[in-house]
Amino acid sequence: MSLPVNGFTKRGVKRVSATQIKKMMTAPCAYITQYIMKEKFPFDSIAADIGSSVEDGVEFGLFNPDASTDEYNKVTIDKFTSLRKGDPAVGELVEKYTNELNYRTENAVNEMRQYGVPTKPDPKHKSFGKAQHPLDANGEVSIKFGDGDNDFIPVIGFLDFMWEQDGLIIDLKCPGSAPEEWSLKSRQLDHCIQAALYQRVTNYRVRFLYSLKRKSDPIVYRELHDTTPFITLIKTNLAAMNRILDLPVETSELVKYVSHDPSSFYWNGANTLREKYFGTGA
Repeated sequence: MSLPVNGFTKRGVKRVSATQIKKMMTAPCAYITQYIMKEKFPFDSIAADIGSSVEDGVEFGLFNPDASTDEYNKVTIDKFTSLRKGDPAVGELVEKYTNELNYRTENAVNEMRQYGVPTKPDPKHKSFGKAQHPLDANGEVSIKFGDGDNDFIPVIGFLDFMWEQDGLIIDLKCPGSAPEEWSLKSRQLDHCIQAALYQRVTNYRVRFLYSLKRKSDPIVYRELHDTTPFITLIKTNLAAMNRILDLPVETSELVKYVSHDPSSFYWNGANTLREKYFGTGA
């Protein structure tokens, strides 16, 4: 695919993801700082490590249908331990979260084994060091956000679990609380955007499975039945960011053209970086 000539590519952005699109919408200042100014944000999240660890354990349990509970739970705990190895309190954290990690993993494996063994991803397609299904193996997927010939940008994404024979994709999430019903006002808007992109590109049924820590109804599904409002939202925000990035100013000046919310969680632990671009009074 030939890259377009537009604001994104002018600033070195060759593709976008659902996560990046959500950040453009809710914290354009953070998006420009991270993806245009190429600044690395500090990231240390127990919640994210729980999600990654459970996903690895569930993956092992699904691709190895005869694996015991102890076997796939061990994969989860080993991954969590590895992710927290730089933390001086790693032992205490593993002890603290072991029951929760095992509970989320067991519930997700037991729920998803009903679908059979998922389609194995091609090892050449990797995300964060492990094989995953890309949104499109040929890299030909793009979002058109305007009428002009250059009003498009390639999109990248990776699918957690896919049953190709059934036209089914399941994305596993492990949030701290139960998800709301999906809508344009949902707290899980980034998940809605992700699901809309996946469904529109693959034409598969896309379900998000939430494995929760609560004792009552720990498995919750969400899915979109109409992607149109979310695709429209994506296009509107891509067009807006493209106009900002295409301004005839130096890249370092772009931060002056976006609003800044210092209370956004994107700036947690990043005060030094925030002050560098937006000042101490921001």
